[in-house]
Amino acid sequence: MFEPSFTDRESSELLQRQYQASSTIYGSKDPVEILEALAAFLNAAYPEGQLALVDLDDPSVVNVLAQIDATGAHVSNFQRPLADYPAADSVAAVDLLVIDDIETDIFLEPHEIETLREQGVKSLLMAPMVTDQQLIGLVYFFSESPVTLSAVRQRAFRSLIDQAAIVFENQRLLENAQTTATRLKQQVDALQTLSQLTRSITQFDAVNPMLEYVAEALKTAANVDHVGILVINDDVDLGTLRAEFPNTGNVGQTFDLRDNLLFSMALEDTSRPLVVENAQNSPAIPEPTKVVFRNIGIHGVMIALLLSGREVLGSIGFDLYQPGARFADSSIEIARIVGTQIAITMQNIRLLQEARERAAAMQDVARVEAQVSQITSRFQQTASVDELLRTAIGELSAVLGAQEAAIRLGSGQPEGVPAA
Repeated sequence: MFEPSFTDRESSELLQRQYQASSTIYGSKDPVEILEALAAFLNAAYPEGQLALVDLDDPSVVNVLAQIDATGAHVSNFQRPLADYPAADSVAAVDLLVIDDIETDIFLEPHEIETLREQGVKSLLMAPMVTDQQLIGLVYFFSESPVTLSAVRQRAFRSLIDQAAIVFENQRLLENAQTTATRLKQQVDALQTLSQLTRSITQFDAVNPMLEYVAEALKTAANVDHVGILVINDDVDLGTLRAEFPNTGNVGQTFDLRDNLLFSMALEDTSRPLVVENAQNSPAIPEPTKVVFRNIGIHGVMIALLLSGREVLGSIGFDLYQPGARFADSSIEIARIVGTQIAITMQNIRLLQEARERAAAMQDVARVEAQVSQITSRFQQTASVDELLRTAIGELSAVLGAQEAAIRLGSGQPEGVPAA
């Protein structure tokens, strides 16, 4: 196909086509519509084409989003190495790669020409999409027959490619902004949840009810399927499950922490929770533990330690039951922060209980001392031995809660005296 030089009328028609294509590019977010508009601008000179964007995680790969082939224009969703395209090593620096006929071309390397022959490609047009000197994608048209484009149409096509690059870059920036906004919202939600949780747990004066409340609250806050809280016993090699939600009947069960691989792994880095996704197949998990996970239906595990300073008081286990499920960043952050808060609350409750016990003991001592002082005062007011003995019997019986009491003088038998 050969395109001759342009007359004024043809130039006007070209401008009209360029305007139509430009309107579609700026007005659409659909890669298929944009690729169709570019193909229409070229008068469908190339029967096949692709629109691809560079993968954000691997710049050596492109994601083909739209195609034109014998069936027409349609959505695509597959990856292709950038090296598969002609002149891939310099594509970002190329303004337009236009090959009218590979048999007469002097730009491509011999091995590239041979590859194109094997693919049945006779002519091609490749336009890199570049923003800020960074390759973000490309448009690739090709044909089994020779195709010649005028310089005027090539320049206009390059302009359209630049517009498409701006559109796709803006879409990426918008998606990045939306992702950032979503993450910020998740962080705000996590902080609000932690704030509410902190206010609530400080109202408890007993450990077990507090842990039961936390287990239920964390299931919702961390968006997981099950939460269990284990507390280390006085024998530090053992730990007891003190709370879980939902209840699976394991509360009160004791575990030997020396044989608990996940707990040991969590201790290796106390600065963050241990996260194991795809737990049934993870190479980090021994086969016996994987069997247990498969039997229970656990697909993801996260362990957050209960840390008070450098002291480990226990751990919180978060479980996912859905295949392929992953822990959200906000869930990991909640687990990281809440473990320390729970440990501090546990310590505070224990200190409060110890203070109450000491206060009760001191009250008992004060009461006994007051009673002794009262008895001493009564003794000092007694004028006879008999009255002194009766006073002693009565006061001591009242303190001891006795029904009867007796006093023995000398070696004789005691004489019983009613305590009242």
